[in-house]
Amino acid sequence: MKTTITNIFLLGATILLTGQLFGQSIQSQEKLPYGQSAVSSFTDVLNPTFNATFKPVIYPNPTFIGKVKITWPDWAEVTKVQLIQIESEWVKEIEITENQVEISVHDLEEGVYIVRFFKKNHLLGIRKLQVIN
Repeated sequence: MKTTITNIFLLGATILLTGQLFGQSIQSQEKLPYGQSAVSSFTDVLNPTFNATFKPVIYPNPTFIGKVKITWPDWAEVTKVQLIQIESEWVKEIEITENQVEISVHDLEEGVYIVRFFKKNHLLGIRKLQVIN
């Protein structure tokens, strides 16, 4: 009975501590010159965006079948999507035609991918994709 109560207490403490660590912003003590900004939250580290209105969708994420659909707003005029597998540094670049607002990617290997969206040579945003087999 004591071990069950101890385990429940430890689980509760872990959940509360995790919520405190990941639920709050990570603030930098460093003073930045006017006009420069810093990453202000843990979510920004995992899924940074460079344009607040540019919100691509990767579905399903995480994926268990190695197949995803990626969409973005039509006004973004994305010209290239880059998938980079973190573990192997494998890179797949997909050129986007005019007025195209979605792609499907098949046969992805297991791992974590960084998906980068470009308009010509300008980086619009970055998202994380996880493939689980």
